[in-house]
Parts: sequence; structure tokens; C-alpha cells
Amino acid sequence: GLDSKPQQRLWLQSMTHQSIRKAFDNLRPGSDLDRLGEAAKLRAIGDWLIGMNTTRALTQRLKSKGERGAWSAGRVQTPTLWMLVERELEILAHVKRAYWELEADFSVSGANARTWRAKYYNPKNKRTEDEPDRRPGRIFSATEIATLLAAVKARGAGTASEKRKKSKQNPPLMFDLTSLQREANKRFSMSAKRSLDSAQRLYERHKATTYPRTDSRYLPDDYEATVRGTLDNLASGTELGPTAQKIIAQGPLNLAKILNSEKVTDHFAIVPTGTIPIDLSGDDIKIYGLIVRQFLASLMGPATWAN
Repeated sequence: GLDSKPQQRLWLQSMTHQSIRKAFDNLRPGSDLDRLGEAAKLRAIGDWLIGMNTTRALTQRLKSKGERGAWSAGRVQTPTLWMLVERELEILAHVKRAYWELEADFSVSGANARTWRAKYYNPKNKRTEDEPDRRPGRIFSATEIATLLAAVKARGAGTASEKRKKSKQNPPLMFDLTSLQREANKRFSMSAKRSLDSAQRLYERHKATTYPRTDSRYLPDDYEATVRGTLDNLASGTELGPTAQKIIAQGPLNLAKILNSEKVTDHFAIVPTGTIPIDLSGDDIKIYGLIVRQFLASLMGPATWAN
């Protein structure tokens, strides 16, 4: 039978020419990926047992209640739908509750003159299971807000001090699909479908970025040479060339963290391929810019500032 024959698998993590050639040069024993086949089989069984049967049962049941058409159920969509329904029920059950927030204007005179607006904050007023609306800055009692307001007005002048501390933000990981869609929505109000469609075009048509449908933010262990090659291409072919040149000059950082095959699943992070696109427009310009910037940022040192 087929199981007794020697098998090798072509394991493609990207559809670029370089990746395809490399995969053919490094065919993997079929046994390495048997569990993926088993997982696919179990998904098919789940689709049949839950999707096929539940869809038919649900449709027949609702038909007896006068509903028309087919009602679909599935192993993924039904639990996801329940999450949406559960949140909607929470919203419908919500009871409005009025609260106050207290703000005051302060000023300092002299050599260090400045003004600022401060907001009342009580760290003890934390959200609890019984009172989910509580927040440190919210006051629900009219008596309490009146007492606080009177105390502030009666206080008059006082002393103030300022403390600054150094803060540090570590460089980000490279994008997976979810983080790319989240950033595109945050910056450009772009829907998940629009950003995915754009990333798919950048991968498939322009060959400018790697496969977008990934849940990994890491690269394979042997990807260092590719990273350096991509940096070289970005240094001479894009508006972010000066940034890429600085990274090349100091040497890309964080490679020991980013290059981690154990955290690469079917596909690795979304990164530029080094092929510089020349005819981008619309969403594709924005998404390509996000991917390139994230790639460069992940290879830089931490940001530091005082606040």
C-alpha cells in the first residue's frame, strides 16, 4: 500500500522563487508531518459530525417552526457566533448608571511656571465582579463628589513635586496576520478583509512580501542571510533606505530572538521579500509601508525616554 512506500514532502513556507528552490533542495521525510495529516482528518470528521448533522438537524427543527431556507452550523462558526451572541446579551442587559469625574486646573509660578489639568484618581476604586462599572476616576455618589469638590476649593495653594523616570520600550516582533490587521485598522481604519486582500496582492502579484495567512511572528533559524539580503535591497530601493542603512551599519539586532523555528508553524512572519515593488497604489502602499517599518523596527534596539 501507499503507507509502505518511501515518501518525501515539499514543505513550502513562502511562494518566492528562492523559498521554493530551497524547499526542493531540502525535502522532508513524510513521517515528519504525519500529525498534520491526522489533524486534517480530525477536522474533516468534525466538519461532518458537527457541520453536516447539526446543519440538517437545525434546518429541520426550524422548518417545523415556520422558518424557511437552510440554517448553517459548524465546528468553528457556531462557537464564534455564540461569543458574539453572549456579548450582545451583555450589552442588552446593561443598566445605565450616572457617575462624576473631577478635574482641576493647577498652576506653578516662578522660573518653572507651568499649568496643567489633573483628574481625580483613587486606585482603590477598582472594577469588581459585583460592580464592573467602577473605575479609579469615577465617582458614583453625589455626596462624595460634593465633599471632594469642597475640599479642593478650600485647599488653596500647596506644594508640588515632579519625578521623572526613564522608560524603555523593546522593539516589536514582526507581523502575523492578526497584528497586521489590527495595526491597519488602528492607523487607517481599514477592515480586516481590506488589509488581508492587500497583503495577499503584495504576496501573490507583487512578490514584495511573504505569505500573509500566518499566525507566527518569528522567522526560521536559517533565515539570517535572507534578512541581511532584504536589508541590503531596502537600503538602496526605498524611502526607508537611510533607516535600513543604519541597521546594516550597526548590525541587525534581536536575531537570536526573532530566528526561532520552534515558534514557526505552517508559515512564518509577514516580512518584505527584498523585491521592491514599483507600481503600488491605494491600500497596497499603506500595507507595504506597515510591513517594511515593522520589519525594520524589529531589528533595532529599544526606545528610551524620560517621563
